[in-house]
Amino acid sequence: MSSLNTSRNNFLLPPDKNRRSRLNDSKSDRRSDTSSKTASSMMSWRGRYKYRGRLRMSKNCHSTIPEVVYQNTYKLKPDEVDRFSTPKVEQIIYSVLESSLKDKEYDAKRCPSLGTKMADQIKEHVKASGLSRYKLVAYVTIVQNMGEGCQQASRCLWDPEVDNFATATFECKSFYAVGSLYAMYYE
Repeated sequence: MSSLNTSRNNFLLPPDKNRRSRLNDSKSDRRSDTSSKTASSMMSWRGRYKYRGRLRMSKNCHSTIPEVVYQNTYKLKPDEVDRFSTPKVEQIIYSVLESSLKDKEYDAKRCPSLGTKMADQIKEHVKASGLSRYKLVAYVTIVQNMGEGCQQASRCLWDPEVDNFATATFECKSFYAVGSLYAMYYE
């Protein structure tokens, strides 16, 4: 067992150096045709990989697809055509809430997943309406209607000239839903 190195630096060396030193230190009767084949296969294996500490990187990891470099447009404000239209987005939110919740009863177990699906639908419909260069955050809350009050508040840090939000409410006998969409312009 004298050929086994137990120091901490042993982990930083490539495995083939450790094996080669073990092969050199071992007795000649332990060497056979299989060990020489193993040594030659380790040398060919070593040529295919670079070692950086304990990690190995293949030489063939470079992609043949050229990387696309985009230029910045330096467009700090949206065009008038591309501005966020609150009434238009409120109509989209209401139509999604109405189509998803019409003729449904309140179910506390199904409402969280239903709210998530509706929020995704709202974002998809708003993106499809042609609103570009905006980051969108949609939020849907479904609350059981038992004559109690409910308040919802939000606070945002944004540029009031280009960022905006829209909210719509849909009410049924057993519940009501509030859908909100926040749109932040990005360059």
